[in-house]
Formats: sequence, C-alpha cells, structure tokens
Amino acid sequence: MQSTLCGRWQPPGTNSKDVNEHQTRYDILLQDMIWWEDIESDWLDILRAISVDTIHLETRACADIAGHELNINEGPVFPKLFAQAREKVETKGMKLYNVFYSCPREIPLGLNGAGS
Repeated sequence: MQSTLCGRWQPPGTNSKDVNEHQTRYDILLQDMIWWEDIESDWLDILRAISVDTIHLETRACADIAGHELNINEGPVFPKLFAQAREKVETKGMKLYNVFYSCPREIPLGLNGAGS
C-alpha cells in the first residue's frame, strides 16, 4: 500500500487572508493505491476509514496472467470493467483518480510482432 499526502495546511478557524508569512495553508488530499485483486476486499472500507480521498488502481500485475479479464494479449479489455471499479470506489465515498494499466511487453521493448 502506498499513500500520497499533498496540499497546504491552514490553521483552524482562519481563511487564506488571515494566514501570515510564517504560516502555511494546507488543504489536504490523501491518495492511496489499491491492487485490482483487492477491489472486492475490505481495503476500500479501511482506506475510507482513514480519510483517503482518491484511489490509484494498480492493474499491471494482471496484464500477462493467462485467462485474466485484464490480459490484453488474449483479447480486448472492455471499459465496463473500469467503470465497475470506479463505481465500487465511489460507493465508498472516494474518487477513482488513476488507473495504471500496462501494455504488452512487446510494445515498449520493441520486440518482433509489436506492430501486428
């Protein structure tokens, strides 16, 4: 699991006009990564419980598994799968920010048959 914290902190009860040069304002956004295999598990509940706002969905491990629904070497992967994943994340009160999807190894490695 990998978390990202970004933003600017602001003291409670103040607005940006009240912040002086010695204070920094933070609007905090928490992002975490979840593996495709874990989208059906309790991880989304756990991540929401610790106030994670956005999810990075990691699918690279699935791209070359024989018979896996995300294996693009065996046929097209339909957007419906990713729409269902987004729905699962949004049902928990978070946003699906990023889906990391891997292409066949032949393409970036320039191996024979990459253009076919």
